[in-house]
Amino acid sequence: MAGRWHLIVLAGVLAVPAASPALVAAPRAPAPPASDRATFDVVVEGTGRATRTVTLNGQVGVCTIASRTRSTETYEYGRGRGLRVEFVRLGSGRGSVVLIRRVGRSPFAPTVFNVRATIANVAAGQAERAGPPEVCDPVVERVGDEELCGRRGGAENFALQYRGGRLSLRLWGDPLPPLPSPRLCGVNGVETASGPPTRGFAEPADLRPAPLSPGRIFGTARAFRVPLASPGVLSRDDAPIPGLVGSRVDAASHRAVVRFIRVRPG
Repeated sequence: MAGRWHLIVLAGVLAVPAASPALVAAPRAPAPPASDRATFDVVVEGTGRATRTVTLNGQVGVCTIASRTRSTETYEYGRGRGLRVEFVRLGSGRGSVVLIRRVGRSPFAPTVFNVRATIANVAAGQAERAGPPEVCDPVVERVGDEELCGRRGGAENFALQYRGGRLSLRLWGDPLPPLPSPRLCGVNGVETASGPPTRGFAEPADLRPAPLSPGRIFGTARAFRVPLASPGVLSRDDAPIPGLVGSRVDAASHRAVVRFIRVRPG
């Protein structure tokens, strides 16, 4: 009898099916419900203006320097196709977090995209050097006919960010200042303070983040727009060239509109 009971117990153990891998695998985190996702086609449009005004007088050795120049850069940029983003809300209540991402990318990847621009550079004024010809090489140089004056195209990477109920749009990456060159609009061979303004399209004035509530994002409006603007940017250097009296003043402004067109599921 003892042998028969051993056989029965053994048969019962062997009859238990092996655990399926599907049953022991760690369950995947559920995707956020549809009400916590909102997808949009996005259109970005922006304009800006930057100026540099130089006023200089003085002596460099036996030579007299006088300069009055003004350079202006205006730009328009935009992205109107192929930019689709998704807002994802994680959690609920006051502890929830809303992330923005380009569709198909990680929620933690930056929402970076390329914009195309039309840029116009103009300059006016002149710089003069006077004194003994054998020492000073007297000259009057008018600005505004340099190779890079006029209209041209451009492109930069921008990024959308959403944090604390505010949307921001900014240049992505570190700006690269132009290398010194006689081709730059507004430069001259008399002094080095004149030239293109800073804070043009390659380094635009920073836009203030604008409010955008989760209720608007996850609501029912088919489309909405978020305007952004920079504060007035002004920088002044009262001694741009040692030995000369005067100033170099840079000013800039920047505005943009981000338009969201809701993409319905289905």
